[in-house]
Amino acid sequence: MLRTLFALLTVSMIACGAPEPSDNGGGGGGGGTADAGMTEDAGGSTATTICDVHAAGTFSACTGCHGNQGGLTIDNSSPQGLYDSLINNTGATGATLVTPEDRDGSYLWQRVTGSGMSDIMPPNGKLPDALLEPLGQWIADGATSDCL
Repeated sequence: MLRTLFALLTVSMIACGAPEPSDNGGGGGGGGTADAGMTEDAGGSTATTICDVHAAGTFSACTGCHGNQGGLTIDNSSPQGLYDSLINNTGATGATLVTPEDRDGSYLWQRVTGSGMSDIMPPNGKLPDALLEPLGQWIADGATSDCL
């Protein structure tokens, strides 16, 4: 199953124009370069980008309702579409979805983790941590569009 997930991730990354990841089982790819979509900040550390969130498939479960209904439309067809859907958007509630560098204060993060909310999105249960981690890190890293 792990090989299948790795293969799906690889296909998604290649489709987005990212270099193919290494399957060496170790702690990184060849050559010590940053992962696909990630950018280096001024301190030399790697920041998560919207391309990483898109490649992870975090919003695949959302577009069934939020593709054209549900008070918020999420365009998950490309990293640019996803970025435009999440930034400077309030949805039906009027709450700002993403507050860059404030993961825990971002309404979107609160909804998908159930933090301080009576109901969680998606309604059929919390997304796996592997899908939430890129989103949370992207928000914490400033919610940039650097990879676009």
